[in-house]
Amino acid sequence: MFTIQIMNNTYNQPYGLCSECNRPNTWKFWCKECYSKKFQQNFDNWTSGNKQIDKFIQELQLNTRSWVELLEWIPYNRLRNIKFLAQGGFSTVYKAIWLDHDANNSQIKNPLKIDEKYGFLIVLKSLNDSSNINEDFLNEWKLHLQCQHEKYLFGTAFTPILGITQDPDTLNYMILMEYLPNANGYS
Repeated sequence: MFTIQIMNNTYNQPYGLCSECNRPNTWKFWCKECYSKKFQQNFDNWTSGNKQIDKFIQELQLNTRSWVELLEWIPYNRLRNIKFLAQGGFSTVYKAIWLDHDANNSQIKNPLKIDEKYGFLIVLKSLNDSSNINEDFLNEWKLHLQCQHEKYLFGTAFTPILGITQDPDTLNYMILMEYLPNANGYS
């Protein structure tokens, strides 16, 4: 009888139950509670150098319902092969390799040696004159991430924002997005 009750509870949840805490998942294989704890435990291991951005990313990580809403601080030195793609009115667009994106891939035996091969191709959107980022600007990103989640939920195409970095030369902030070879909406 107990087994049937657990099975019924699992099937009544749209994404099943978390294997770690037995609470309902908020997405496929995603438990908001468990991931929030993991992210929080890692807060002391990174900083953007900007308290406002750190707080913004941390709040998002504590409240993200799925990987689609997840945003990370990406150290600029973890990007390679940065190449110009386009210039727009408000931004400059590059493509690059993000070395750490697949660091948890079980096929990679020594990530530090072969990250170049297994890195993730991304687009960097450098936001002109963004070195003094403000609350309104960050709220725009937050809304974009929420829309991103809803679009994914309903099967609508979108280009996910993966993280934020800062160009050490210009001090402009840069958005990391998944590289889509046929997309032209980056500029």
